[in-house]
Amino acid sequence: MLVTIPGLLALILVTPSLLGRQPELASLPILVIGMTQDKATFVLDVSGAIQAYLYANITLAVTGIADPSFSDTGWELDTYNVHLRVAAAEAPFLVWAYLEDQQGNYFEYNVTVRFGLDEEDRPAMFFTFPDEPTLDEQRRIPPDDFRVAVPLRGSS
Repeated sequence: MLVTIPGLLALILVTPSLLGRQPELASLPILVIGMTQDKATFVLDVSGAIQAYLYANITLAVTGIADPSFSDTGWELDTYNVHLRVAAAEAPFLVWAYLEDQQGNYFEYNVTVRFGLDEEDRPAMFFTFPDEPTLDEQRRIPPDDFRVAVPLRGSS
């Protein structure tokens, strides 16, 4: 009896998401930046953080900072996620993540990425945030990846 009631309550909460696509976004999207095991390629992905959600538009664009002629863009309509692969040799670069949900809200974030050695001579990824008031830098040592929620910026 003690297990049955919590079990039924869990089924009531979980069943709607199992039955089909969610009409409204339940969580912020997330941008993930990681590296392959050989540390030759960055892997970028933007999608729903908790649930699979069909976005009206997702754009993931990369522009070189040291070499502005370098750029790459992943763009899709009516999709769940977009990902890109960028050679580590192209770093430093700026990542622009832009998503629109089905209700006309848009989410946007910018991150700069560079690759180098940390103070202990380990290969590391370094991230800064042009949209933030402080210019703090975050560091990740692969295989650890970087994850950030893409904030709501407005509605169209």
